[in-house]
Amino acid sequence: MTVASGTRDRAFDRRFWAFVGAGVVIALLFGPDGPLGVFWRPAEGSPEPSGALIPGFIVVTIAEGLALGAAIAVGALGRPWFRSLVGESRFATVAWVSTMWLLGSWWPHTATHRFVGEDLGGLLLAEWIFHVGSMVAMAIVLAAIVTAATRRDARL
Repeated sequence: MTVASGTRDRAFDRRFWAFVGAGVVIALLFGPDGPLGVFWRPAEGSPEPSGALIPGFIVVTIAEGLALGAAIAVGALGRPWFRSLVGESRFATVAWVSTMWLLGSWWPHTATHRFVGEDLGGLLLAEWIFHVGSMVAMAIVLAAIVTAATRRDARL
């Protein structure tokens, strides 16, 4: 975010990255393979990555942790920005929550896939919650962007 003079708000930047870091720690501690992630351990008989796949899964885990942290940062710090961008209070709130969902849902999505394993009923439920939820959230964010652009054009 910027201050009125157009310079970067370094305190905001520090808080944002602190929340992102906290998200990474939460994801690593509470993920399916983390020491505190006992409530969604991988399903019995799930394959374990080996060899060259391990670094790929590590990178995905870190990326999902960063996204979770960004979702936490948006949740803690982003409401005023959405309100100033979109204007309408309820619509700004829905766009703000949708953005948190789009960023933060990847971590539980992957964990849920590993937890349900081959259970097709559980897999279908996860697909509905995470995939359809993301589609709806993206439509809301797109509508917010269009609203903000329309407001900006009306002011010109």
